[in-house]
Amino acid sequence: MSVAVVGTGNLGSRVARRLADGGVEVVVAATDMSSARDVAQGIGHGARAVEVEDAITGFDTVVFATWLATKDLFDQHAGQLANKIVVDPSNNIGPDGSVRVQELEPGRRLGWATTGGGGPARRPLS
Repeated sequence: MSVAVVGTGNLGSRVARRLADGGVEVVVAATDMSSARDVAQGIGHGARAVEVEDAITGFDTVVFATWLATKDLFDQHAGQLANKIVVDPSNNIGPDGSVRVQELEPGRRLGWATTGGGGPARRPLS
């Protein structure tokens, strides 16, 4: 199993580390490649840094550990996310405390599963 984690903040770096500690092949991606390289190097276990585009297109499981950019990433990469497992471990609370619900383009469907402690796991179905 191999997983791409997009995002190198507190959540993304911890998710990537836990997966790597468990023996999963992990790549880390961020818009700032130096941040992705630093996180991958700190994780060890063969974790490596890749560009966001490569993470999304090259792996069957993608974790979007991004704060407010997840919907934009879904929209930008909708075609590449078809038939992949997409996990969004964030919560839906906006910076002002309001509840956010992500809406995708018309006709897109998501499968939902709870992750037990975080947000829902999402998988584009179409």
